[in-house]
Amino acid sequence: MSAGTKEKVIALFDNDYEGIKQIKKIKTYPNNFVIDHYPDRPFARHYQVENNGKTLQKNINGRGLFLELYIAENICSKQMPELICKQSNGIEKYHLKNKEDKDALKIRYDKLLSDDQILKNKVGVNAIIWYVLEKSMNCKY
Repeated sequence: MSAGTKEKVIALFDNDYEGIKQIKKIKTYPNNFVIDHYPDRPFARHYQVENNGKTLQKNINGRGLFLELYIAENICSKQMPELICKQSNGIEKYHLKNKEDKDALKIRYDKLLSDDQILKNKVGVNAIIWYVLEKSMNCKY
């Protein structure tokens, strides 16, 4: 931010614990900057997670909503990856249950794009794109 740029700058962080933690560290920034996280998603308000062998419904917005879940939403909202909740020092962090899910999602998403299938507006990854466009239109300076 000290580079002195006059252009609009939008810094988007993951919508998980680490992303929100980094945003909170930024106390001041120029008017031409927008600092935010990927948009909250309705499906993430009651997401099924495994916690110590129990299956629970958790709100993972701002705590565990990372990019792969936006991608999964574009592909098939009924086949979202399984998450595991890990607690450390009272902080809940979420991880994909199977790392193979991450690679499989990327492959399926690349195929969706290469087949020129049109993605639904304001769903999944498109939600991030729309969010960036809306933020850029409202950027004050």
